Amino acid sequence: MPKRFLALHMCAAFAFIVFCTPMALAQTNSDAMQIVTMTTSMLAKELKPGSPEAHVTKVALSEGYALALWQSGHVGGEKVFQKKFGIGWVPLGGGGGEITRASGLASYGVPSAMATALIAGMNHCLSPQKLTFHGRQTSVCFVGPCKVC
Repeated sequence: MPKRFLALHMCAAFAFIVFCTPMALAQTNSDAMQIVTMTTSMLAKELKPGSPEAHVTKVALSEGYALALWQSGHVGGEKVFQKKFGIGWVPLGGGGGEITRASGLASYGVPSAMATALIAGMNHCLSPQKLTFHGRQTSVCFVGPCKVC
């Protein structure tokens, strides 16, 4: 029995080292950069000509879903994304105003557990990473960056 217990812990430790190292986090940083780039590109087409340049102020990521908070002058809103196998990040929707409840994300097809995690990450992230994209700083909150941890 103790050998099984030890083997199980060694397996868990190996999974943590392999999947929760900076390499896994770097992939998440890459995901955050893709979300910022896509959001900025979409807003360049959606906002009125002459509007202040839009920038993404915050991103929350959780197991294949992302929520990006953007601002352009005195207006702002959010964009919702899903990562699909073989395709990459796909926009699910969003617009002006802030989504403050999980039910708002559920209307875009985000499962309730992921929606709750994204809203919590957006509103109560205890240690956001500060990443710079296109000369602007964006707060990024990884809500469960490791899929096996």
